[in-house]
Amino acid sequence: MDRPPRSELRAADGTLVETLSTADVSALDAIDWRPPEEFVVKADDGVTDLHGVIYHPPDFDPSRRYPVVEIMYPGSQTTAVPRTFVPNGWGLQAQALAQLGFVTFIVDARGQPGRGKTFQDVVYKAIGRNEIPDHVATIRQLGEARPYMDLSRVGVHGYSWGGYFTLRAMLLAPEVYHVGVSGSPVVELESVAWVPVEPYMLKPSENPEGYAYASNLTIADRLAGKLLITIGTADVNTPFAQTMRMAEALIRADKPFDLLVLPDQSHGLQGQSMTYFQDAMARYFVEHLEPLRSPASSSP
Repeated sequence: MDRPPRSELRAADGTLVETLSTADVSALDAIDWRPPEEFVVKADDGVTDLHGVIYHPPDFDPSRRYPVVEIMYPGSQTTAVPRTFVPNGWGLQAQALAQLGFVTFIVDARGQPGRGKTFQDVVYKAIGRNEIPDHVATIRQLGEARPYMDLSRVGVHGYSWGGYFTLRAMLLAPEVYHVGVSGSPVVELESVAWVPVEPYMLKPSENPEGYAYASNLTIADRLAGKLLITIGTADVNTPFAQTMRMAEALIRADKPFDLLVLPDQSHGLQGQSMTYFQDAMARYFVEHLEPLRSPASSSP
């Protein structure tokens, strides 16, 4: 992730014949860009390695204290951690928020693909059970090794499945996650498309306990931090009705939350609505995590 793209012509024995092209990344100097830092921590089981990346603010000073934002997508069908110089969408979000003064990070927890069957089998019949403990273990290990991460100011953002796990993080670990922005969230598993659910969870009739545990609706009363939920009215992946059910659960639990409705927007936001959503997310984290409030300190 620290090597700009280049194309090389090499002989069959590997000898360099000619460098054909090298990406011009000089514009990154204008924003004091620094490559993300790769890390390895232990999962909640204390044994399994988890891999991730950290993004730092452009004026990073390890003697200061920075609020932390995690970009989260623990979906069992894909990985989120970028692995190339040109980042994926999650990496772009993490980089953009780092530019505002946050330390941001992304980690792939147990249950995600690419690490073998044992690694992914953790989610079998148990989506929503082990992912957040792994992410909490990651935050605590990162904070212990990096005193500049202020764990009294931690935010989390995810979209779609990431929105589901953002809600889950805020509800299952309110002592760890203090501010959340949940975009177009799944709120429970019975009412969404079966394709990303039933291969792992079986049918609801075959795994009622697993589906019941995975619902965010039944634990709405655990909310303690600041929560913004966003949803498009034309979303068919995570229908508007799902968000309304979450809103009702929070209202019945007497838990304050914020809601941003994007008219006529589907699951993939377009144009000005996408810009408005991104700006709203940034404002929410800046307002509630205060990245400029970072007094010099070398202790946790």
